[in-house]
Amino acid sequence: MKVCFAKSGAARVGAAIAAITAASAAAAVDQPNPGLYEVTTQMVYGDLPIPPTSITTNQCLTEEALQESLSNALATVPVAQNCESVKFDVGGGTIAMQLSCAAPEGAIVVETTGNYTDNGYAMKSNITITGGGKAMDISGDISGKRIGDC
Repeated sequence: MKVCFAKSGAARVGAAIAAITAASAAAAVDQPNPGLYEVTTQMVYGDLPIPPTSITTNQCLTEEALQESLSNALATVPVAQNCESVKFDVGGGTIAMQLSCAAPEGAIVVETTGNYTDNGYAMKSNITITGGGKAMDISGDISGKRIGDC
């Protein structure tokens, strides 16, 4: 995930989308069965003049990807992007995460909550982006359901 801080709202929205996508992929590695997942991300851009969007993609989660520790996957983010995992609780069918990224030009905080089963997951993410004396809130719903083998 690359998080950039730029003066344009579009660049900040792009960084927020990357953060939501990373949270979506991260949550999927805890317990669900390996296989092909249909992942839908719906986003609402707060006060921006951008209509809500919905993106559906397919993602193959292999046994190897599911075996990888989620905390190890997230551990590389703070070094490369000046981000830190503030909260990371995944287990027992629930997800609660908070990621905070900082730069001289601003900050991004991503809070994600949700649940998962053997064959799917559903999460809500709230993203707050600050910079240049302004704040922007973006919300997203992310769901994944297993649709077959890879």
